[in-house]
Amino acid sequence: MNIADHNWLITLISRHFSADDRETLCHTLHVDPESIACDAANLVTELARQGRLQELITYCKSERPRIEWTPPRRKFPFDRNHAFTGREALLTQLETSLRQGGTAAVTQSISGMGGVGKTQLALEYAYRHEDEYAMIGWLRADSAETLAADYVALGRRLDLAVDAMPEQTAQIALVRQWLESANEAWLLVFDNVDTLLPNDLRPYLPQRQRGHIFITSRSPDWHSLGRVLSLDVFMEEEAAAFWAQRLGIVDQQEAAGKLAEDLGRLPLAMEHAAAYVGAKGCTLAHYRHLLATMRQKLWAEAPPPYAYHEATIVTTWQVAFKEIRKEPTALALFNLCCFLAPEAIPLALLRDHAAALPPELAAAAGDALALDEAIAMLRRYALAARDGDTLAVHRLVQSAARDRMTPELARQWAEAAIHMVEDVFPEDPNTLHAWEDGPRLLPQVLAAVEQAVIYEAVPETTAFLCNQAGFYLQEMGNYPAARPYYDRALAIDEKALGPDHPGLATDLNNLGMLLKEMGDLQGARPYLDRALAIKEKALGSDHPSIATGLNNLGLLLQEMGDLQGARQHLQRALAIFTDRLGPNHPNTQTVRRNLAGVEAQINQSS
Repeated sequence: MNIADHNWLITLISRHFSADDRETLCHTLHVDPESIACDAANLVTELARQGRLQELITYCKSERPRIEWTPPRRKFPFDRNHAFTGREALLTQLETSLRQGGTAAVTQSISGMGGVGKTQLALEYAYRHEDEYAMIGWLRADSAETLAADYVALGRRLDLAVDAMPEQTAQIALVRQWLESANEAWLLVFDNVDTLLPNDLRPYLPQRQRGHIFITSRSPDWHSLGRVLSLDVFMEEEAAAFWAQRLGIVDQQEAAGKLAEDLGRLPLAMEHAAAYVGAKGCTLAHYRHLLATMRQKLWAEAPPPYAYHEATIVTTWQVAFKEIRKEPTALALFNLCCFLAPEAIPLALLRDHAAALPPELAAAAGDALALDEAIAMLRRYALAARDGDTLAVHRLVQSAARDRMTPELARQWAEAAIHMVEDVFPEDPNTLHAWEDGPRLLPQVLAAVEQAVIYEAVPETTAFLCNQAGFYLQEMGNYPAARPYYDRALAIDEKALGPDHPGLATDLNNLGMLLKEMGDLQGARPYLDRALAIKEKALGSDHPSIATGLNNLGLLLQEMGDLQGARQHLQRALAIFTDRLGPNHPNTQTVRRNLAGVEAQINQSS
């Protein structure tokens, strides 16, 4: 038996049963108290050996019914960094801060520049204190969409009936209610909150019970939600300890100190340097020479950035970039990842859509050994991290890599990313609400779309994906998040196709119907009117598609109280469907029922 698997039970028994209580417990379960010294760990070990752990848990439940005697529910995004060093004072500060909360939920923000180690600090704290929490939830908060998806996924992990909720706001409320009523301590980590504001997080933050909340963010403006810990670069002694722990450095102290200063003592930059030195077996002095030489060349080609630490980041990554250029497959994989979401990039996405990738990557995507080799190359220089079947590339690394590309190369990889995610949505849009891969793949679609817009890559496909993303978010009940994607689809198509192209009708109709569902009837009307006008100009006045637009507009007018206008539109739609599809077609019958409803309202009001 691995005793670590039962640390949660040992902790609860130690906390809620005194020595005398444990002696009584031993007698009740026919265990000699002297043989185990009434020690909780010894008791659990002995009963696990006898196969009687469930009997022990049942007894504990009967004696302490208000305690949740269930295994902890914990989920970490990454393996523990066993080379973690320094930050001991900050970890102690976090522990003290969280303990001061008593029985109330405590929100603790960790702020600082990118690459300073905010996530690593939160992760180390979580691993060190995992036995103190019955549940640990790690939430990606780099966007409103990924945060909502992860929060709802947490509800599923807690066996809550979130999928029975009609809208995402209700699902979020259900998870928050569970957290506020839980009997045992829990920890939530809102990671990479860089684009959201404090008010965006409030619906997700429980206010009661023994919970702890971490927020990692570049922004320092989180005082309205709780305490803020500002995380800076390594101190000199921390940098020295890092080199010793990471590389076993004992005889290069002077070079180590100078290199740390060259790198601005930024943890992420130092990690990249350590990866290079470890892979090549070179000295820190040799690496420092390379860094200085390449930096001089870089500054000869471009002016220095506004801050020295950004220069050291770019220079450090450039060393790794130079190395992977020697491996075309690894370089291709890295380039593609720079146009996707930075975290949890599914390798299955590459395998399933290999045919859509450029030739230099397509073969490897379908070859497990070749793909593993390419990933190993990226991991060697800390350009990517692998967690099972997913990859992660730091967002600053992505930005630095894209900045180094020519516009033509960047557009090529933006197109590759778009083509890879083009077919991830279910073929039947009516099944989007049950799309199991949605929370996992949506961030990749949104990131690919974002870059495609920047580099003006494949506008028609990008607009299509914007519509798909908007429709999915709308189906999930997240109407405010859906609106920008519909707007973007319309803007892209208007620029690419012109203001009167038939392709715009779908964009306009999507926007109109979304606004209608949001209750903005006046706002919806111009979009539906314009969509109908474009269709009539392109298809004529008696096309079945015209009838669909008339039906949508008629229903909107009905809700706006214009019953006569609604009747006229629905009568015309019914005539078109009857003539073109027949009186018994489902579309014809649907319009007939809608018209009957309007007629009934008119009769009631007359």
